[in-house]
Amino acid sequence: MTCYTVLDCVLVGDAQEKTYFANLLWVFTQDNPYKVALDTSHRILGIYKKIALDNPGIAVWLDYMSRQPRSFQDINIDTSQIQHDEEAYLMVCKSTRNCHKAIVSSHQRWSYFGYKSDTENIIHYEGTDIKIFDKDEALVDIETSTINITDNSVHLDNSQAAFGGSTMSDNSNTSNKK
Repeated sequence: MTCYTVLDCVLVGDAQEKTYFANLLWVFTQDNPYKVALDTSHRILGIYKKIALDNPGIAVWLDYMSRQPRSFQDINIDTSQIQHDEEAYLMVCKSTRNCHKAIVSSHQRWSYFGYKSDTENIIHYEGTDIKIFDKDEALVDIETSTINITDNSVHLDNSQAAFGGSTMSDNSNTSNKK
């Protein structure tokens, strides 16, 4: 399972654009390993619900995300004492086991936190590197990590797979790309 922390800026403006609404946000409602991380204090869900009051598309998205099996992943973290929403998102993302990925509408959106360097889209928060994707980068990240099986053919990028009852052992991925 891959959990992304989706910041409110993605829901506000970008959800109006069909490409991001259909190809990014709706990916999380489907039967796949992608989930949206939420804090157990429900601060982020409260932010999403507030946006949904003025945006019927987001209201429908929230409804589908909440249906069983839920497309939200509760992260055991209380953000109620955090002053800025921006830090609450980073705290949730930092606490998401083995998947420190956040999605923003634009890399320019940060007010309180900056990137490690001008060449990396990473914010170092409380000892954890968090990979920040803008909406276009998130589309690519999700698309390239998906296994596509159609017409008895398989497309895998940077992966190994065993099918039809076969097994794999002592394998490693190496690349000749430079």
